[in-house]
Amino acid sequence: MEDTIAINTESEIRIKIVVGRGGSVKGIYVRNVTMHTMKYVFWMTGNYKSHPDNNTDPKALPVINNINYKDITAENVTMAANFEGIQGDPFTGIFMSNVNIGLSAKPKKLQWNCTDIAGFTSGVTPKPCALLPDKGAGKDLAATSLLISYL
Repeated sequence: MEDTIAINTESEIRIKIVVGRGGSVKGIYVRNVTMHTMKYVFWMTGNYKSHPDNNTDPKALPVINNINYKDITAENVTMAANFEGIQGDPFTGIFMSNVNIGLSAKPKKLQWNCTDIAGFTSGVTPKPCALLPDKGAGKDLAATSLLISYL
């Protein structure tokens, strides 16, 4: 997804999965996105609702890897990110660079909710959670991760 504008949405950038279906979400590249007035900029959950039936395999874990965000601007946001990976099957390879999130008049106290995820950031405000450490401004982590994933 690139070169988009979102206005008055719950979340512009969302990935939702659940244990029991397997599959993967990987190699996603999002860039040049502008957002206005929303609850979350980033929202990923590994526990999205329930299955419509009981024909699922609890051992079928999804793979979430190599998710890249670059050049993202948001204004009037309640919460920067809600990242809820899966215990024992974390979301990995989450990369963010040049992300600027302006908060609403009544923002949440906790801006980055992060569990069971791993990745890096560069030039992201407000400061991300400890699971997404800053590797220094000016680093193009997203482009680097894409190149590595296809070698």
